[in-house]
Amino acid sequence: AVSCMGSKHLKTPNIDRLAKEGLRFSSFYATQAVCTSSRVALLTGCYPNRLGLGGTALGPNAKTGLSNDEQTLGTLLRDAGYRTSVVGKWHLGREPSQIPAARGFDRDFALLDGAASYWDMTGFTAAAPKSVFTEDGRYLTRLPDDYYATKTYTDKIISFIEADRNLRKPFFALVAHQAPHDPYHLPSDWPLSSNGAYAAGWDELRKSRLAKQIELGLMPKGTELAARMPGIPEFNSLPPAARALAVKRMELYAGMVENFDHHVGRLIDYLKSIGEFDNTLILVLSDNGAEGTDVLRLLAGAPGSPNQRFAA
Repeated sequence: AVSCMGSKHLKTPNIDRLAKEGLRFSSFYATQAVCTSSRVALLTGCYPNRLGLGGTALGPNAKTGLSNDEQTLGTLLRDAGYRTSVVGKWHLGREPSQIPAARGFDRDFALLDGAASYWDMTGFTAAAPKSVFTEDGRYLTRLPDDYYATKTYTDKIISFIEADRNLRKPFFALVAHQAPHDPYHLPSDWPLSSNGAYAAGWDELRKSRLAKQIELGLMPKGTELAARMPGIPEFNSLPPAARALAVKRMELYAGMVENFDHHVGRLIDYLKSIGEFDNTLILVLSDNGAEGTDVLRLLAGAPGSPNQRFAA
């Protein structure tokens, strides 16, 4: 949870400011706790299983991406006169008929896969050793030299909006950050500022976050914690090495959220500088909650990068 939604330790001033000056939604329901189904519901307005793209849509009838007869928000808004752009994670198909340029987006810089390195085109598993990206409908063979996913996506969306300003059209910008999806990659010069808060472990953190949510009015008084999910042990029952690794994972995850907030602030500052901030509806959401995948179970020898922090 970001600080405006109950975290006492994450510093997310830019998102908090949007929440304070706007609205917080406290009853968000995911159709399934899978990013693809959440994304397709957002872009089409359809129940994802009906489209064969839900988290439970497996087996011989499962689809690998959007089909041609499915309208997207990008198509509808472009037809209504908007300039449309998308950056970041797409994960709705790799085929030419499924990429953003074919689904209503005038500009794109998109990762077509479900997860990837934040530093380069290294894929997430041995089955997909190289990630696939597009830019303005072209499949890329290389990324910018200074590529870091969260920074570059922000650079690109700002450049797209800036390039279209002379058209004097309204814009729709979908900024689909990878962060804080694993792997936990964070620039080495980005500070980890939790001050040891995560050393208390997830049991204590859950208690403190619920208490803060009750204090903020997001949860009613008397709300009790749900039981830990099956397979999640009591934190203090872990051996010291496992606790230390878990703490590092939480610190890196928090750092990625704070870095994400920093780049949200960059986009806000840009919109203010061109006089469009007060004329722009900004919606910040997490598509399916915290990403808790144990990457060691999935990563099959993908090489690391010397300027990365990584924990799994």
